[in-house]
Amino acid sequence: KPDILSVVTSDHRHADIVVDGVAAGVQGIYCEKPIATSLADADRMIAAVESRNVPMTINHTRRWSPVYREVKKLLDEGAIGALQRIVLNFGGPRAILFRNGTHMIDMTCFLAGSEPAWVFAELDEGYEDYWPYGGDGGRNADLEPGCSGFIHFKNGVRAFYNGSKGRECRGGYQLDGTDGWMFVHEDYYEIDTGNGIQTIAPKGPTHYYSAAAIRDLVHVMENGGETVSPPRAARSTLEIILGFLASQKHGNVRVDFPLDENTV
Repeated sequence: KPDILSVVTSDHRHADIVVDGVAAGVQGIYCEKPIATSLADADRMIAAVESRNVPMTINHTRRWSPVYREVKKLLDEGAIGALQRIVLNFGGPRAILFRNGTHMIDMTCFLAGSEPAWVFAELDEGYEDYWPYGGDGGRNADLEPGCSGFIHFKNGVRAFYNGSKGRECRGGYQLDGTDGWMFVHEDYYEIDTGNGIQTIAPKGPTHYYSAAAIRDLVHVMENGGETVSPPRAARSTLEIILGFLASQKHGNVRVDFPLDENTV
């Protein structure tokens, strides 16, 4: 029987495979993002792996990126003081919530260092009544909305999510602290703490992104602990996405967590 199960099916077809894989005795699971498209499915997956202590990682690849890991270390060290605001921008034809937005929202949570408390949002035009998930697993971008959303984290960090199709923008993360700011690109970042802007491109390790995710999973399987991108973190990202949809459905209102998707 296999040691590792790799789940790379459509976004809405992960849950049964994970649950069945755990029942069959796999020792570790590598699952594509998003973890699922409903909280019920995510909870089934988490319950299954936790019931048998099976390590699982969700392929939110930026968690293994040299740039984002160095920026996270600097934030934790207080390089720009206390983080106050995160502003994320990305656009293009694939700027959709579940397939690509999940990457951006997960990294927002990673950088914020906290769980989300509440959200509100406005979906792109033409998706005003989008609930529940109505995509085809990520193939057709027309079946998923882009979004402008606000996330309030429990530690007080506020995040602004701007991910919409049909526009071009300066993509990246603006991070504002009490003593400085950073702007994070995919391969480098800028930082200013009062002495002028520095541009830094971290040197990457031999393995990063998906290759690093697999190495991380194997390490946890052999040594114990938690993966860099655990399923409960991925569930928080999914809850934010669904919270955005729920906010739109009810007139762009504030949606407090935990979200009960059965009453939306």
